Amino acid sequence: MLTRRATLQLRQQETLLDLLFLILYQFTTRPAAVSEGLVKGAVLSGFGTMQANGEIWEADAECQRLQLRIRDLLLVIAVEALCLAQIVSPEGDDGDSTFGATLLHSRDRLHAVHQFIMEQSEDLDRSPEGHDEQIIFPSWPMPVLCLAWAIVLRSLPSNLQPPSGDYFNLDTTDMDADADEHVVFLGAASRALRISSGLFPWLEVILEGPLFEASKDAFSGDLAVDMAALRRSPIKGELFEARM
Repeated sequence: MLTRRATLQLRQQETLLDLLFLILYQFTTRPAAVSEGLVKGAVLSGFGTMQANGEIWEADAECQRLQLRIRDLLLVIAVEALCLAQIVSPEGDDGDSTFGATLLHSRDRLHAVHQFIMEQSEDLDRSPEGHDEQIIFPSWPMPVLCLAWAIVLRSLPSNLQPPSGDYFNLDTTDMDADADEHVVFLGAASRALRISSGLFPWLEVILEGPLFEASKDAFSGDLAVDMAALRRSPIKGELFEARM
């Protein structure tokens, strides 16, 4: 009975997250504060792995599958919240939506997100390097988010770049638009691309995981196929930009 109830709760979570993703995908010019909140919420929840009733269903295969879908869906939402779609396919707007500046045009929010991501990914710097096949990769997909953030930073003009020194101290003063070429993105990129970060194994796990199994989707028929394609688009956009 408890397992059945837990399964229902996980399915409800997934449905709500799917609706949230669809809204984000449809409205790319979302307010910067929304993007910041979504990124922080996804990371601080361990990408949905911090479930209060996890001990009830930890041995149930269906609940485990749903939990993995929730984890990967929250990662996709976090990547989408970084406005990567606007970098891959620029819409030519002036940076302001009906609700205010997007993340890509709000210096203070960009700096806050940068500080947060760099703080939360510090363990990637501490992981030992090596080619040992027995190396243990991080238990959460933070390197994927770091790669997406590095792509965002690389696309920003100099006047929106976070401080290149101590990123824990936010710089709210005007920045020189004619400053030397920025290299801030290299910090996030190096964390993502370290062998010990497990970026490529994580991408393989996600892209071949249950989130993209249309046959077992919460939706059915053509809608399930369409949803799988939509969920995959932020990750595919990230990989496309990473090759540029």
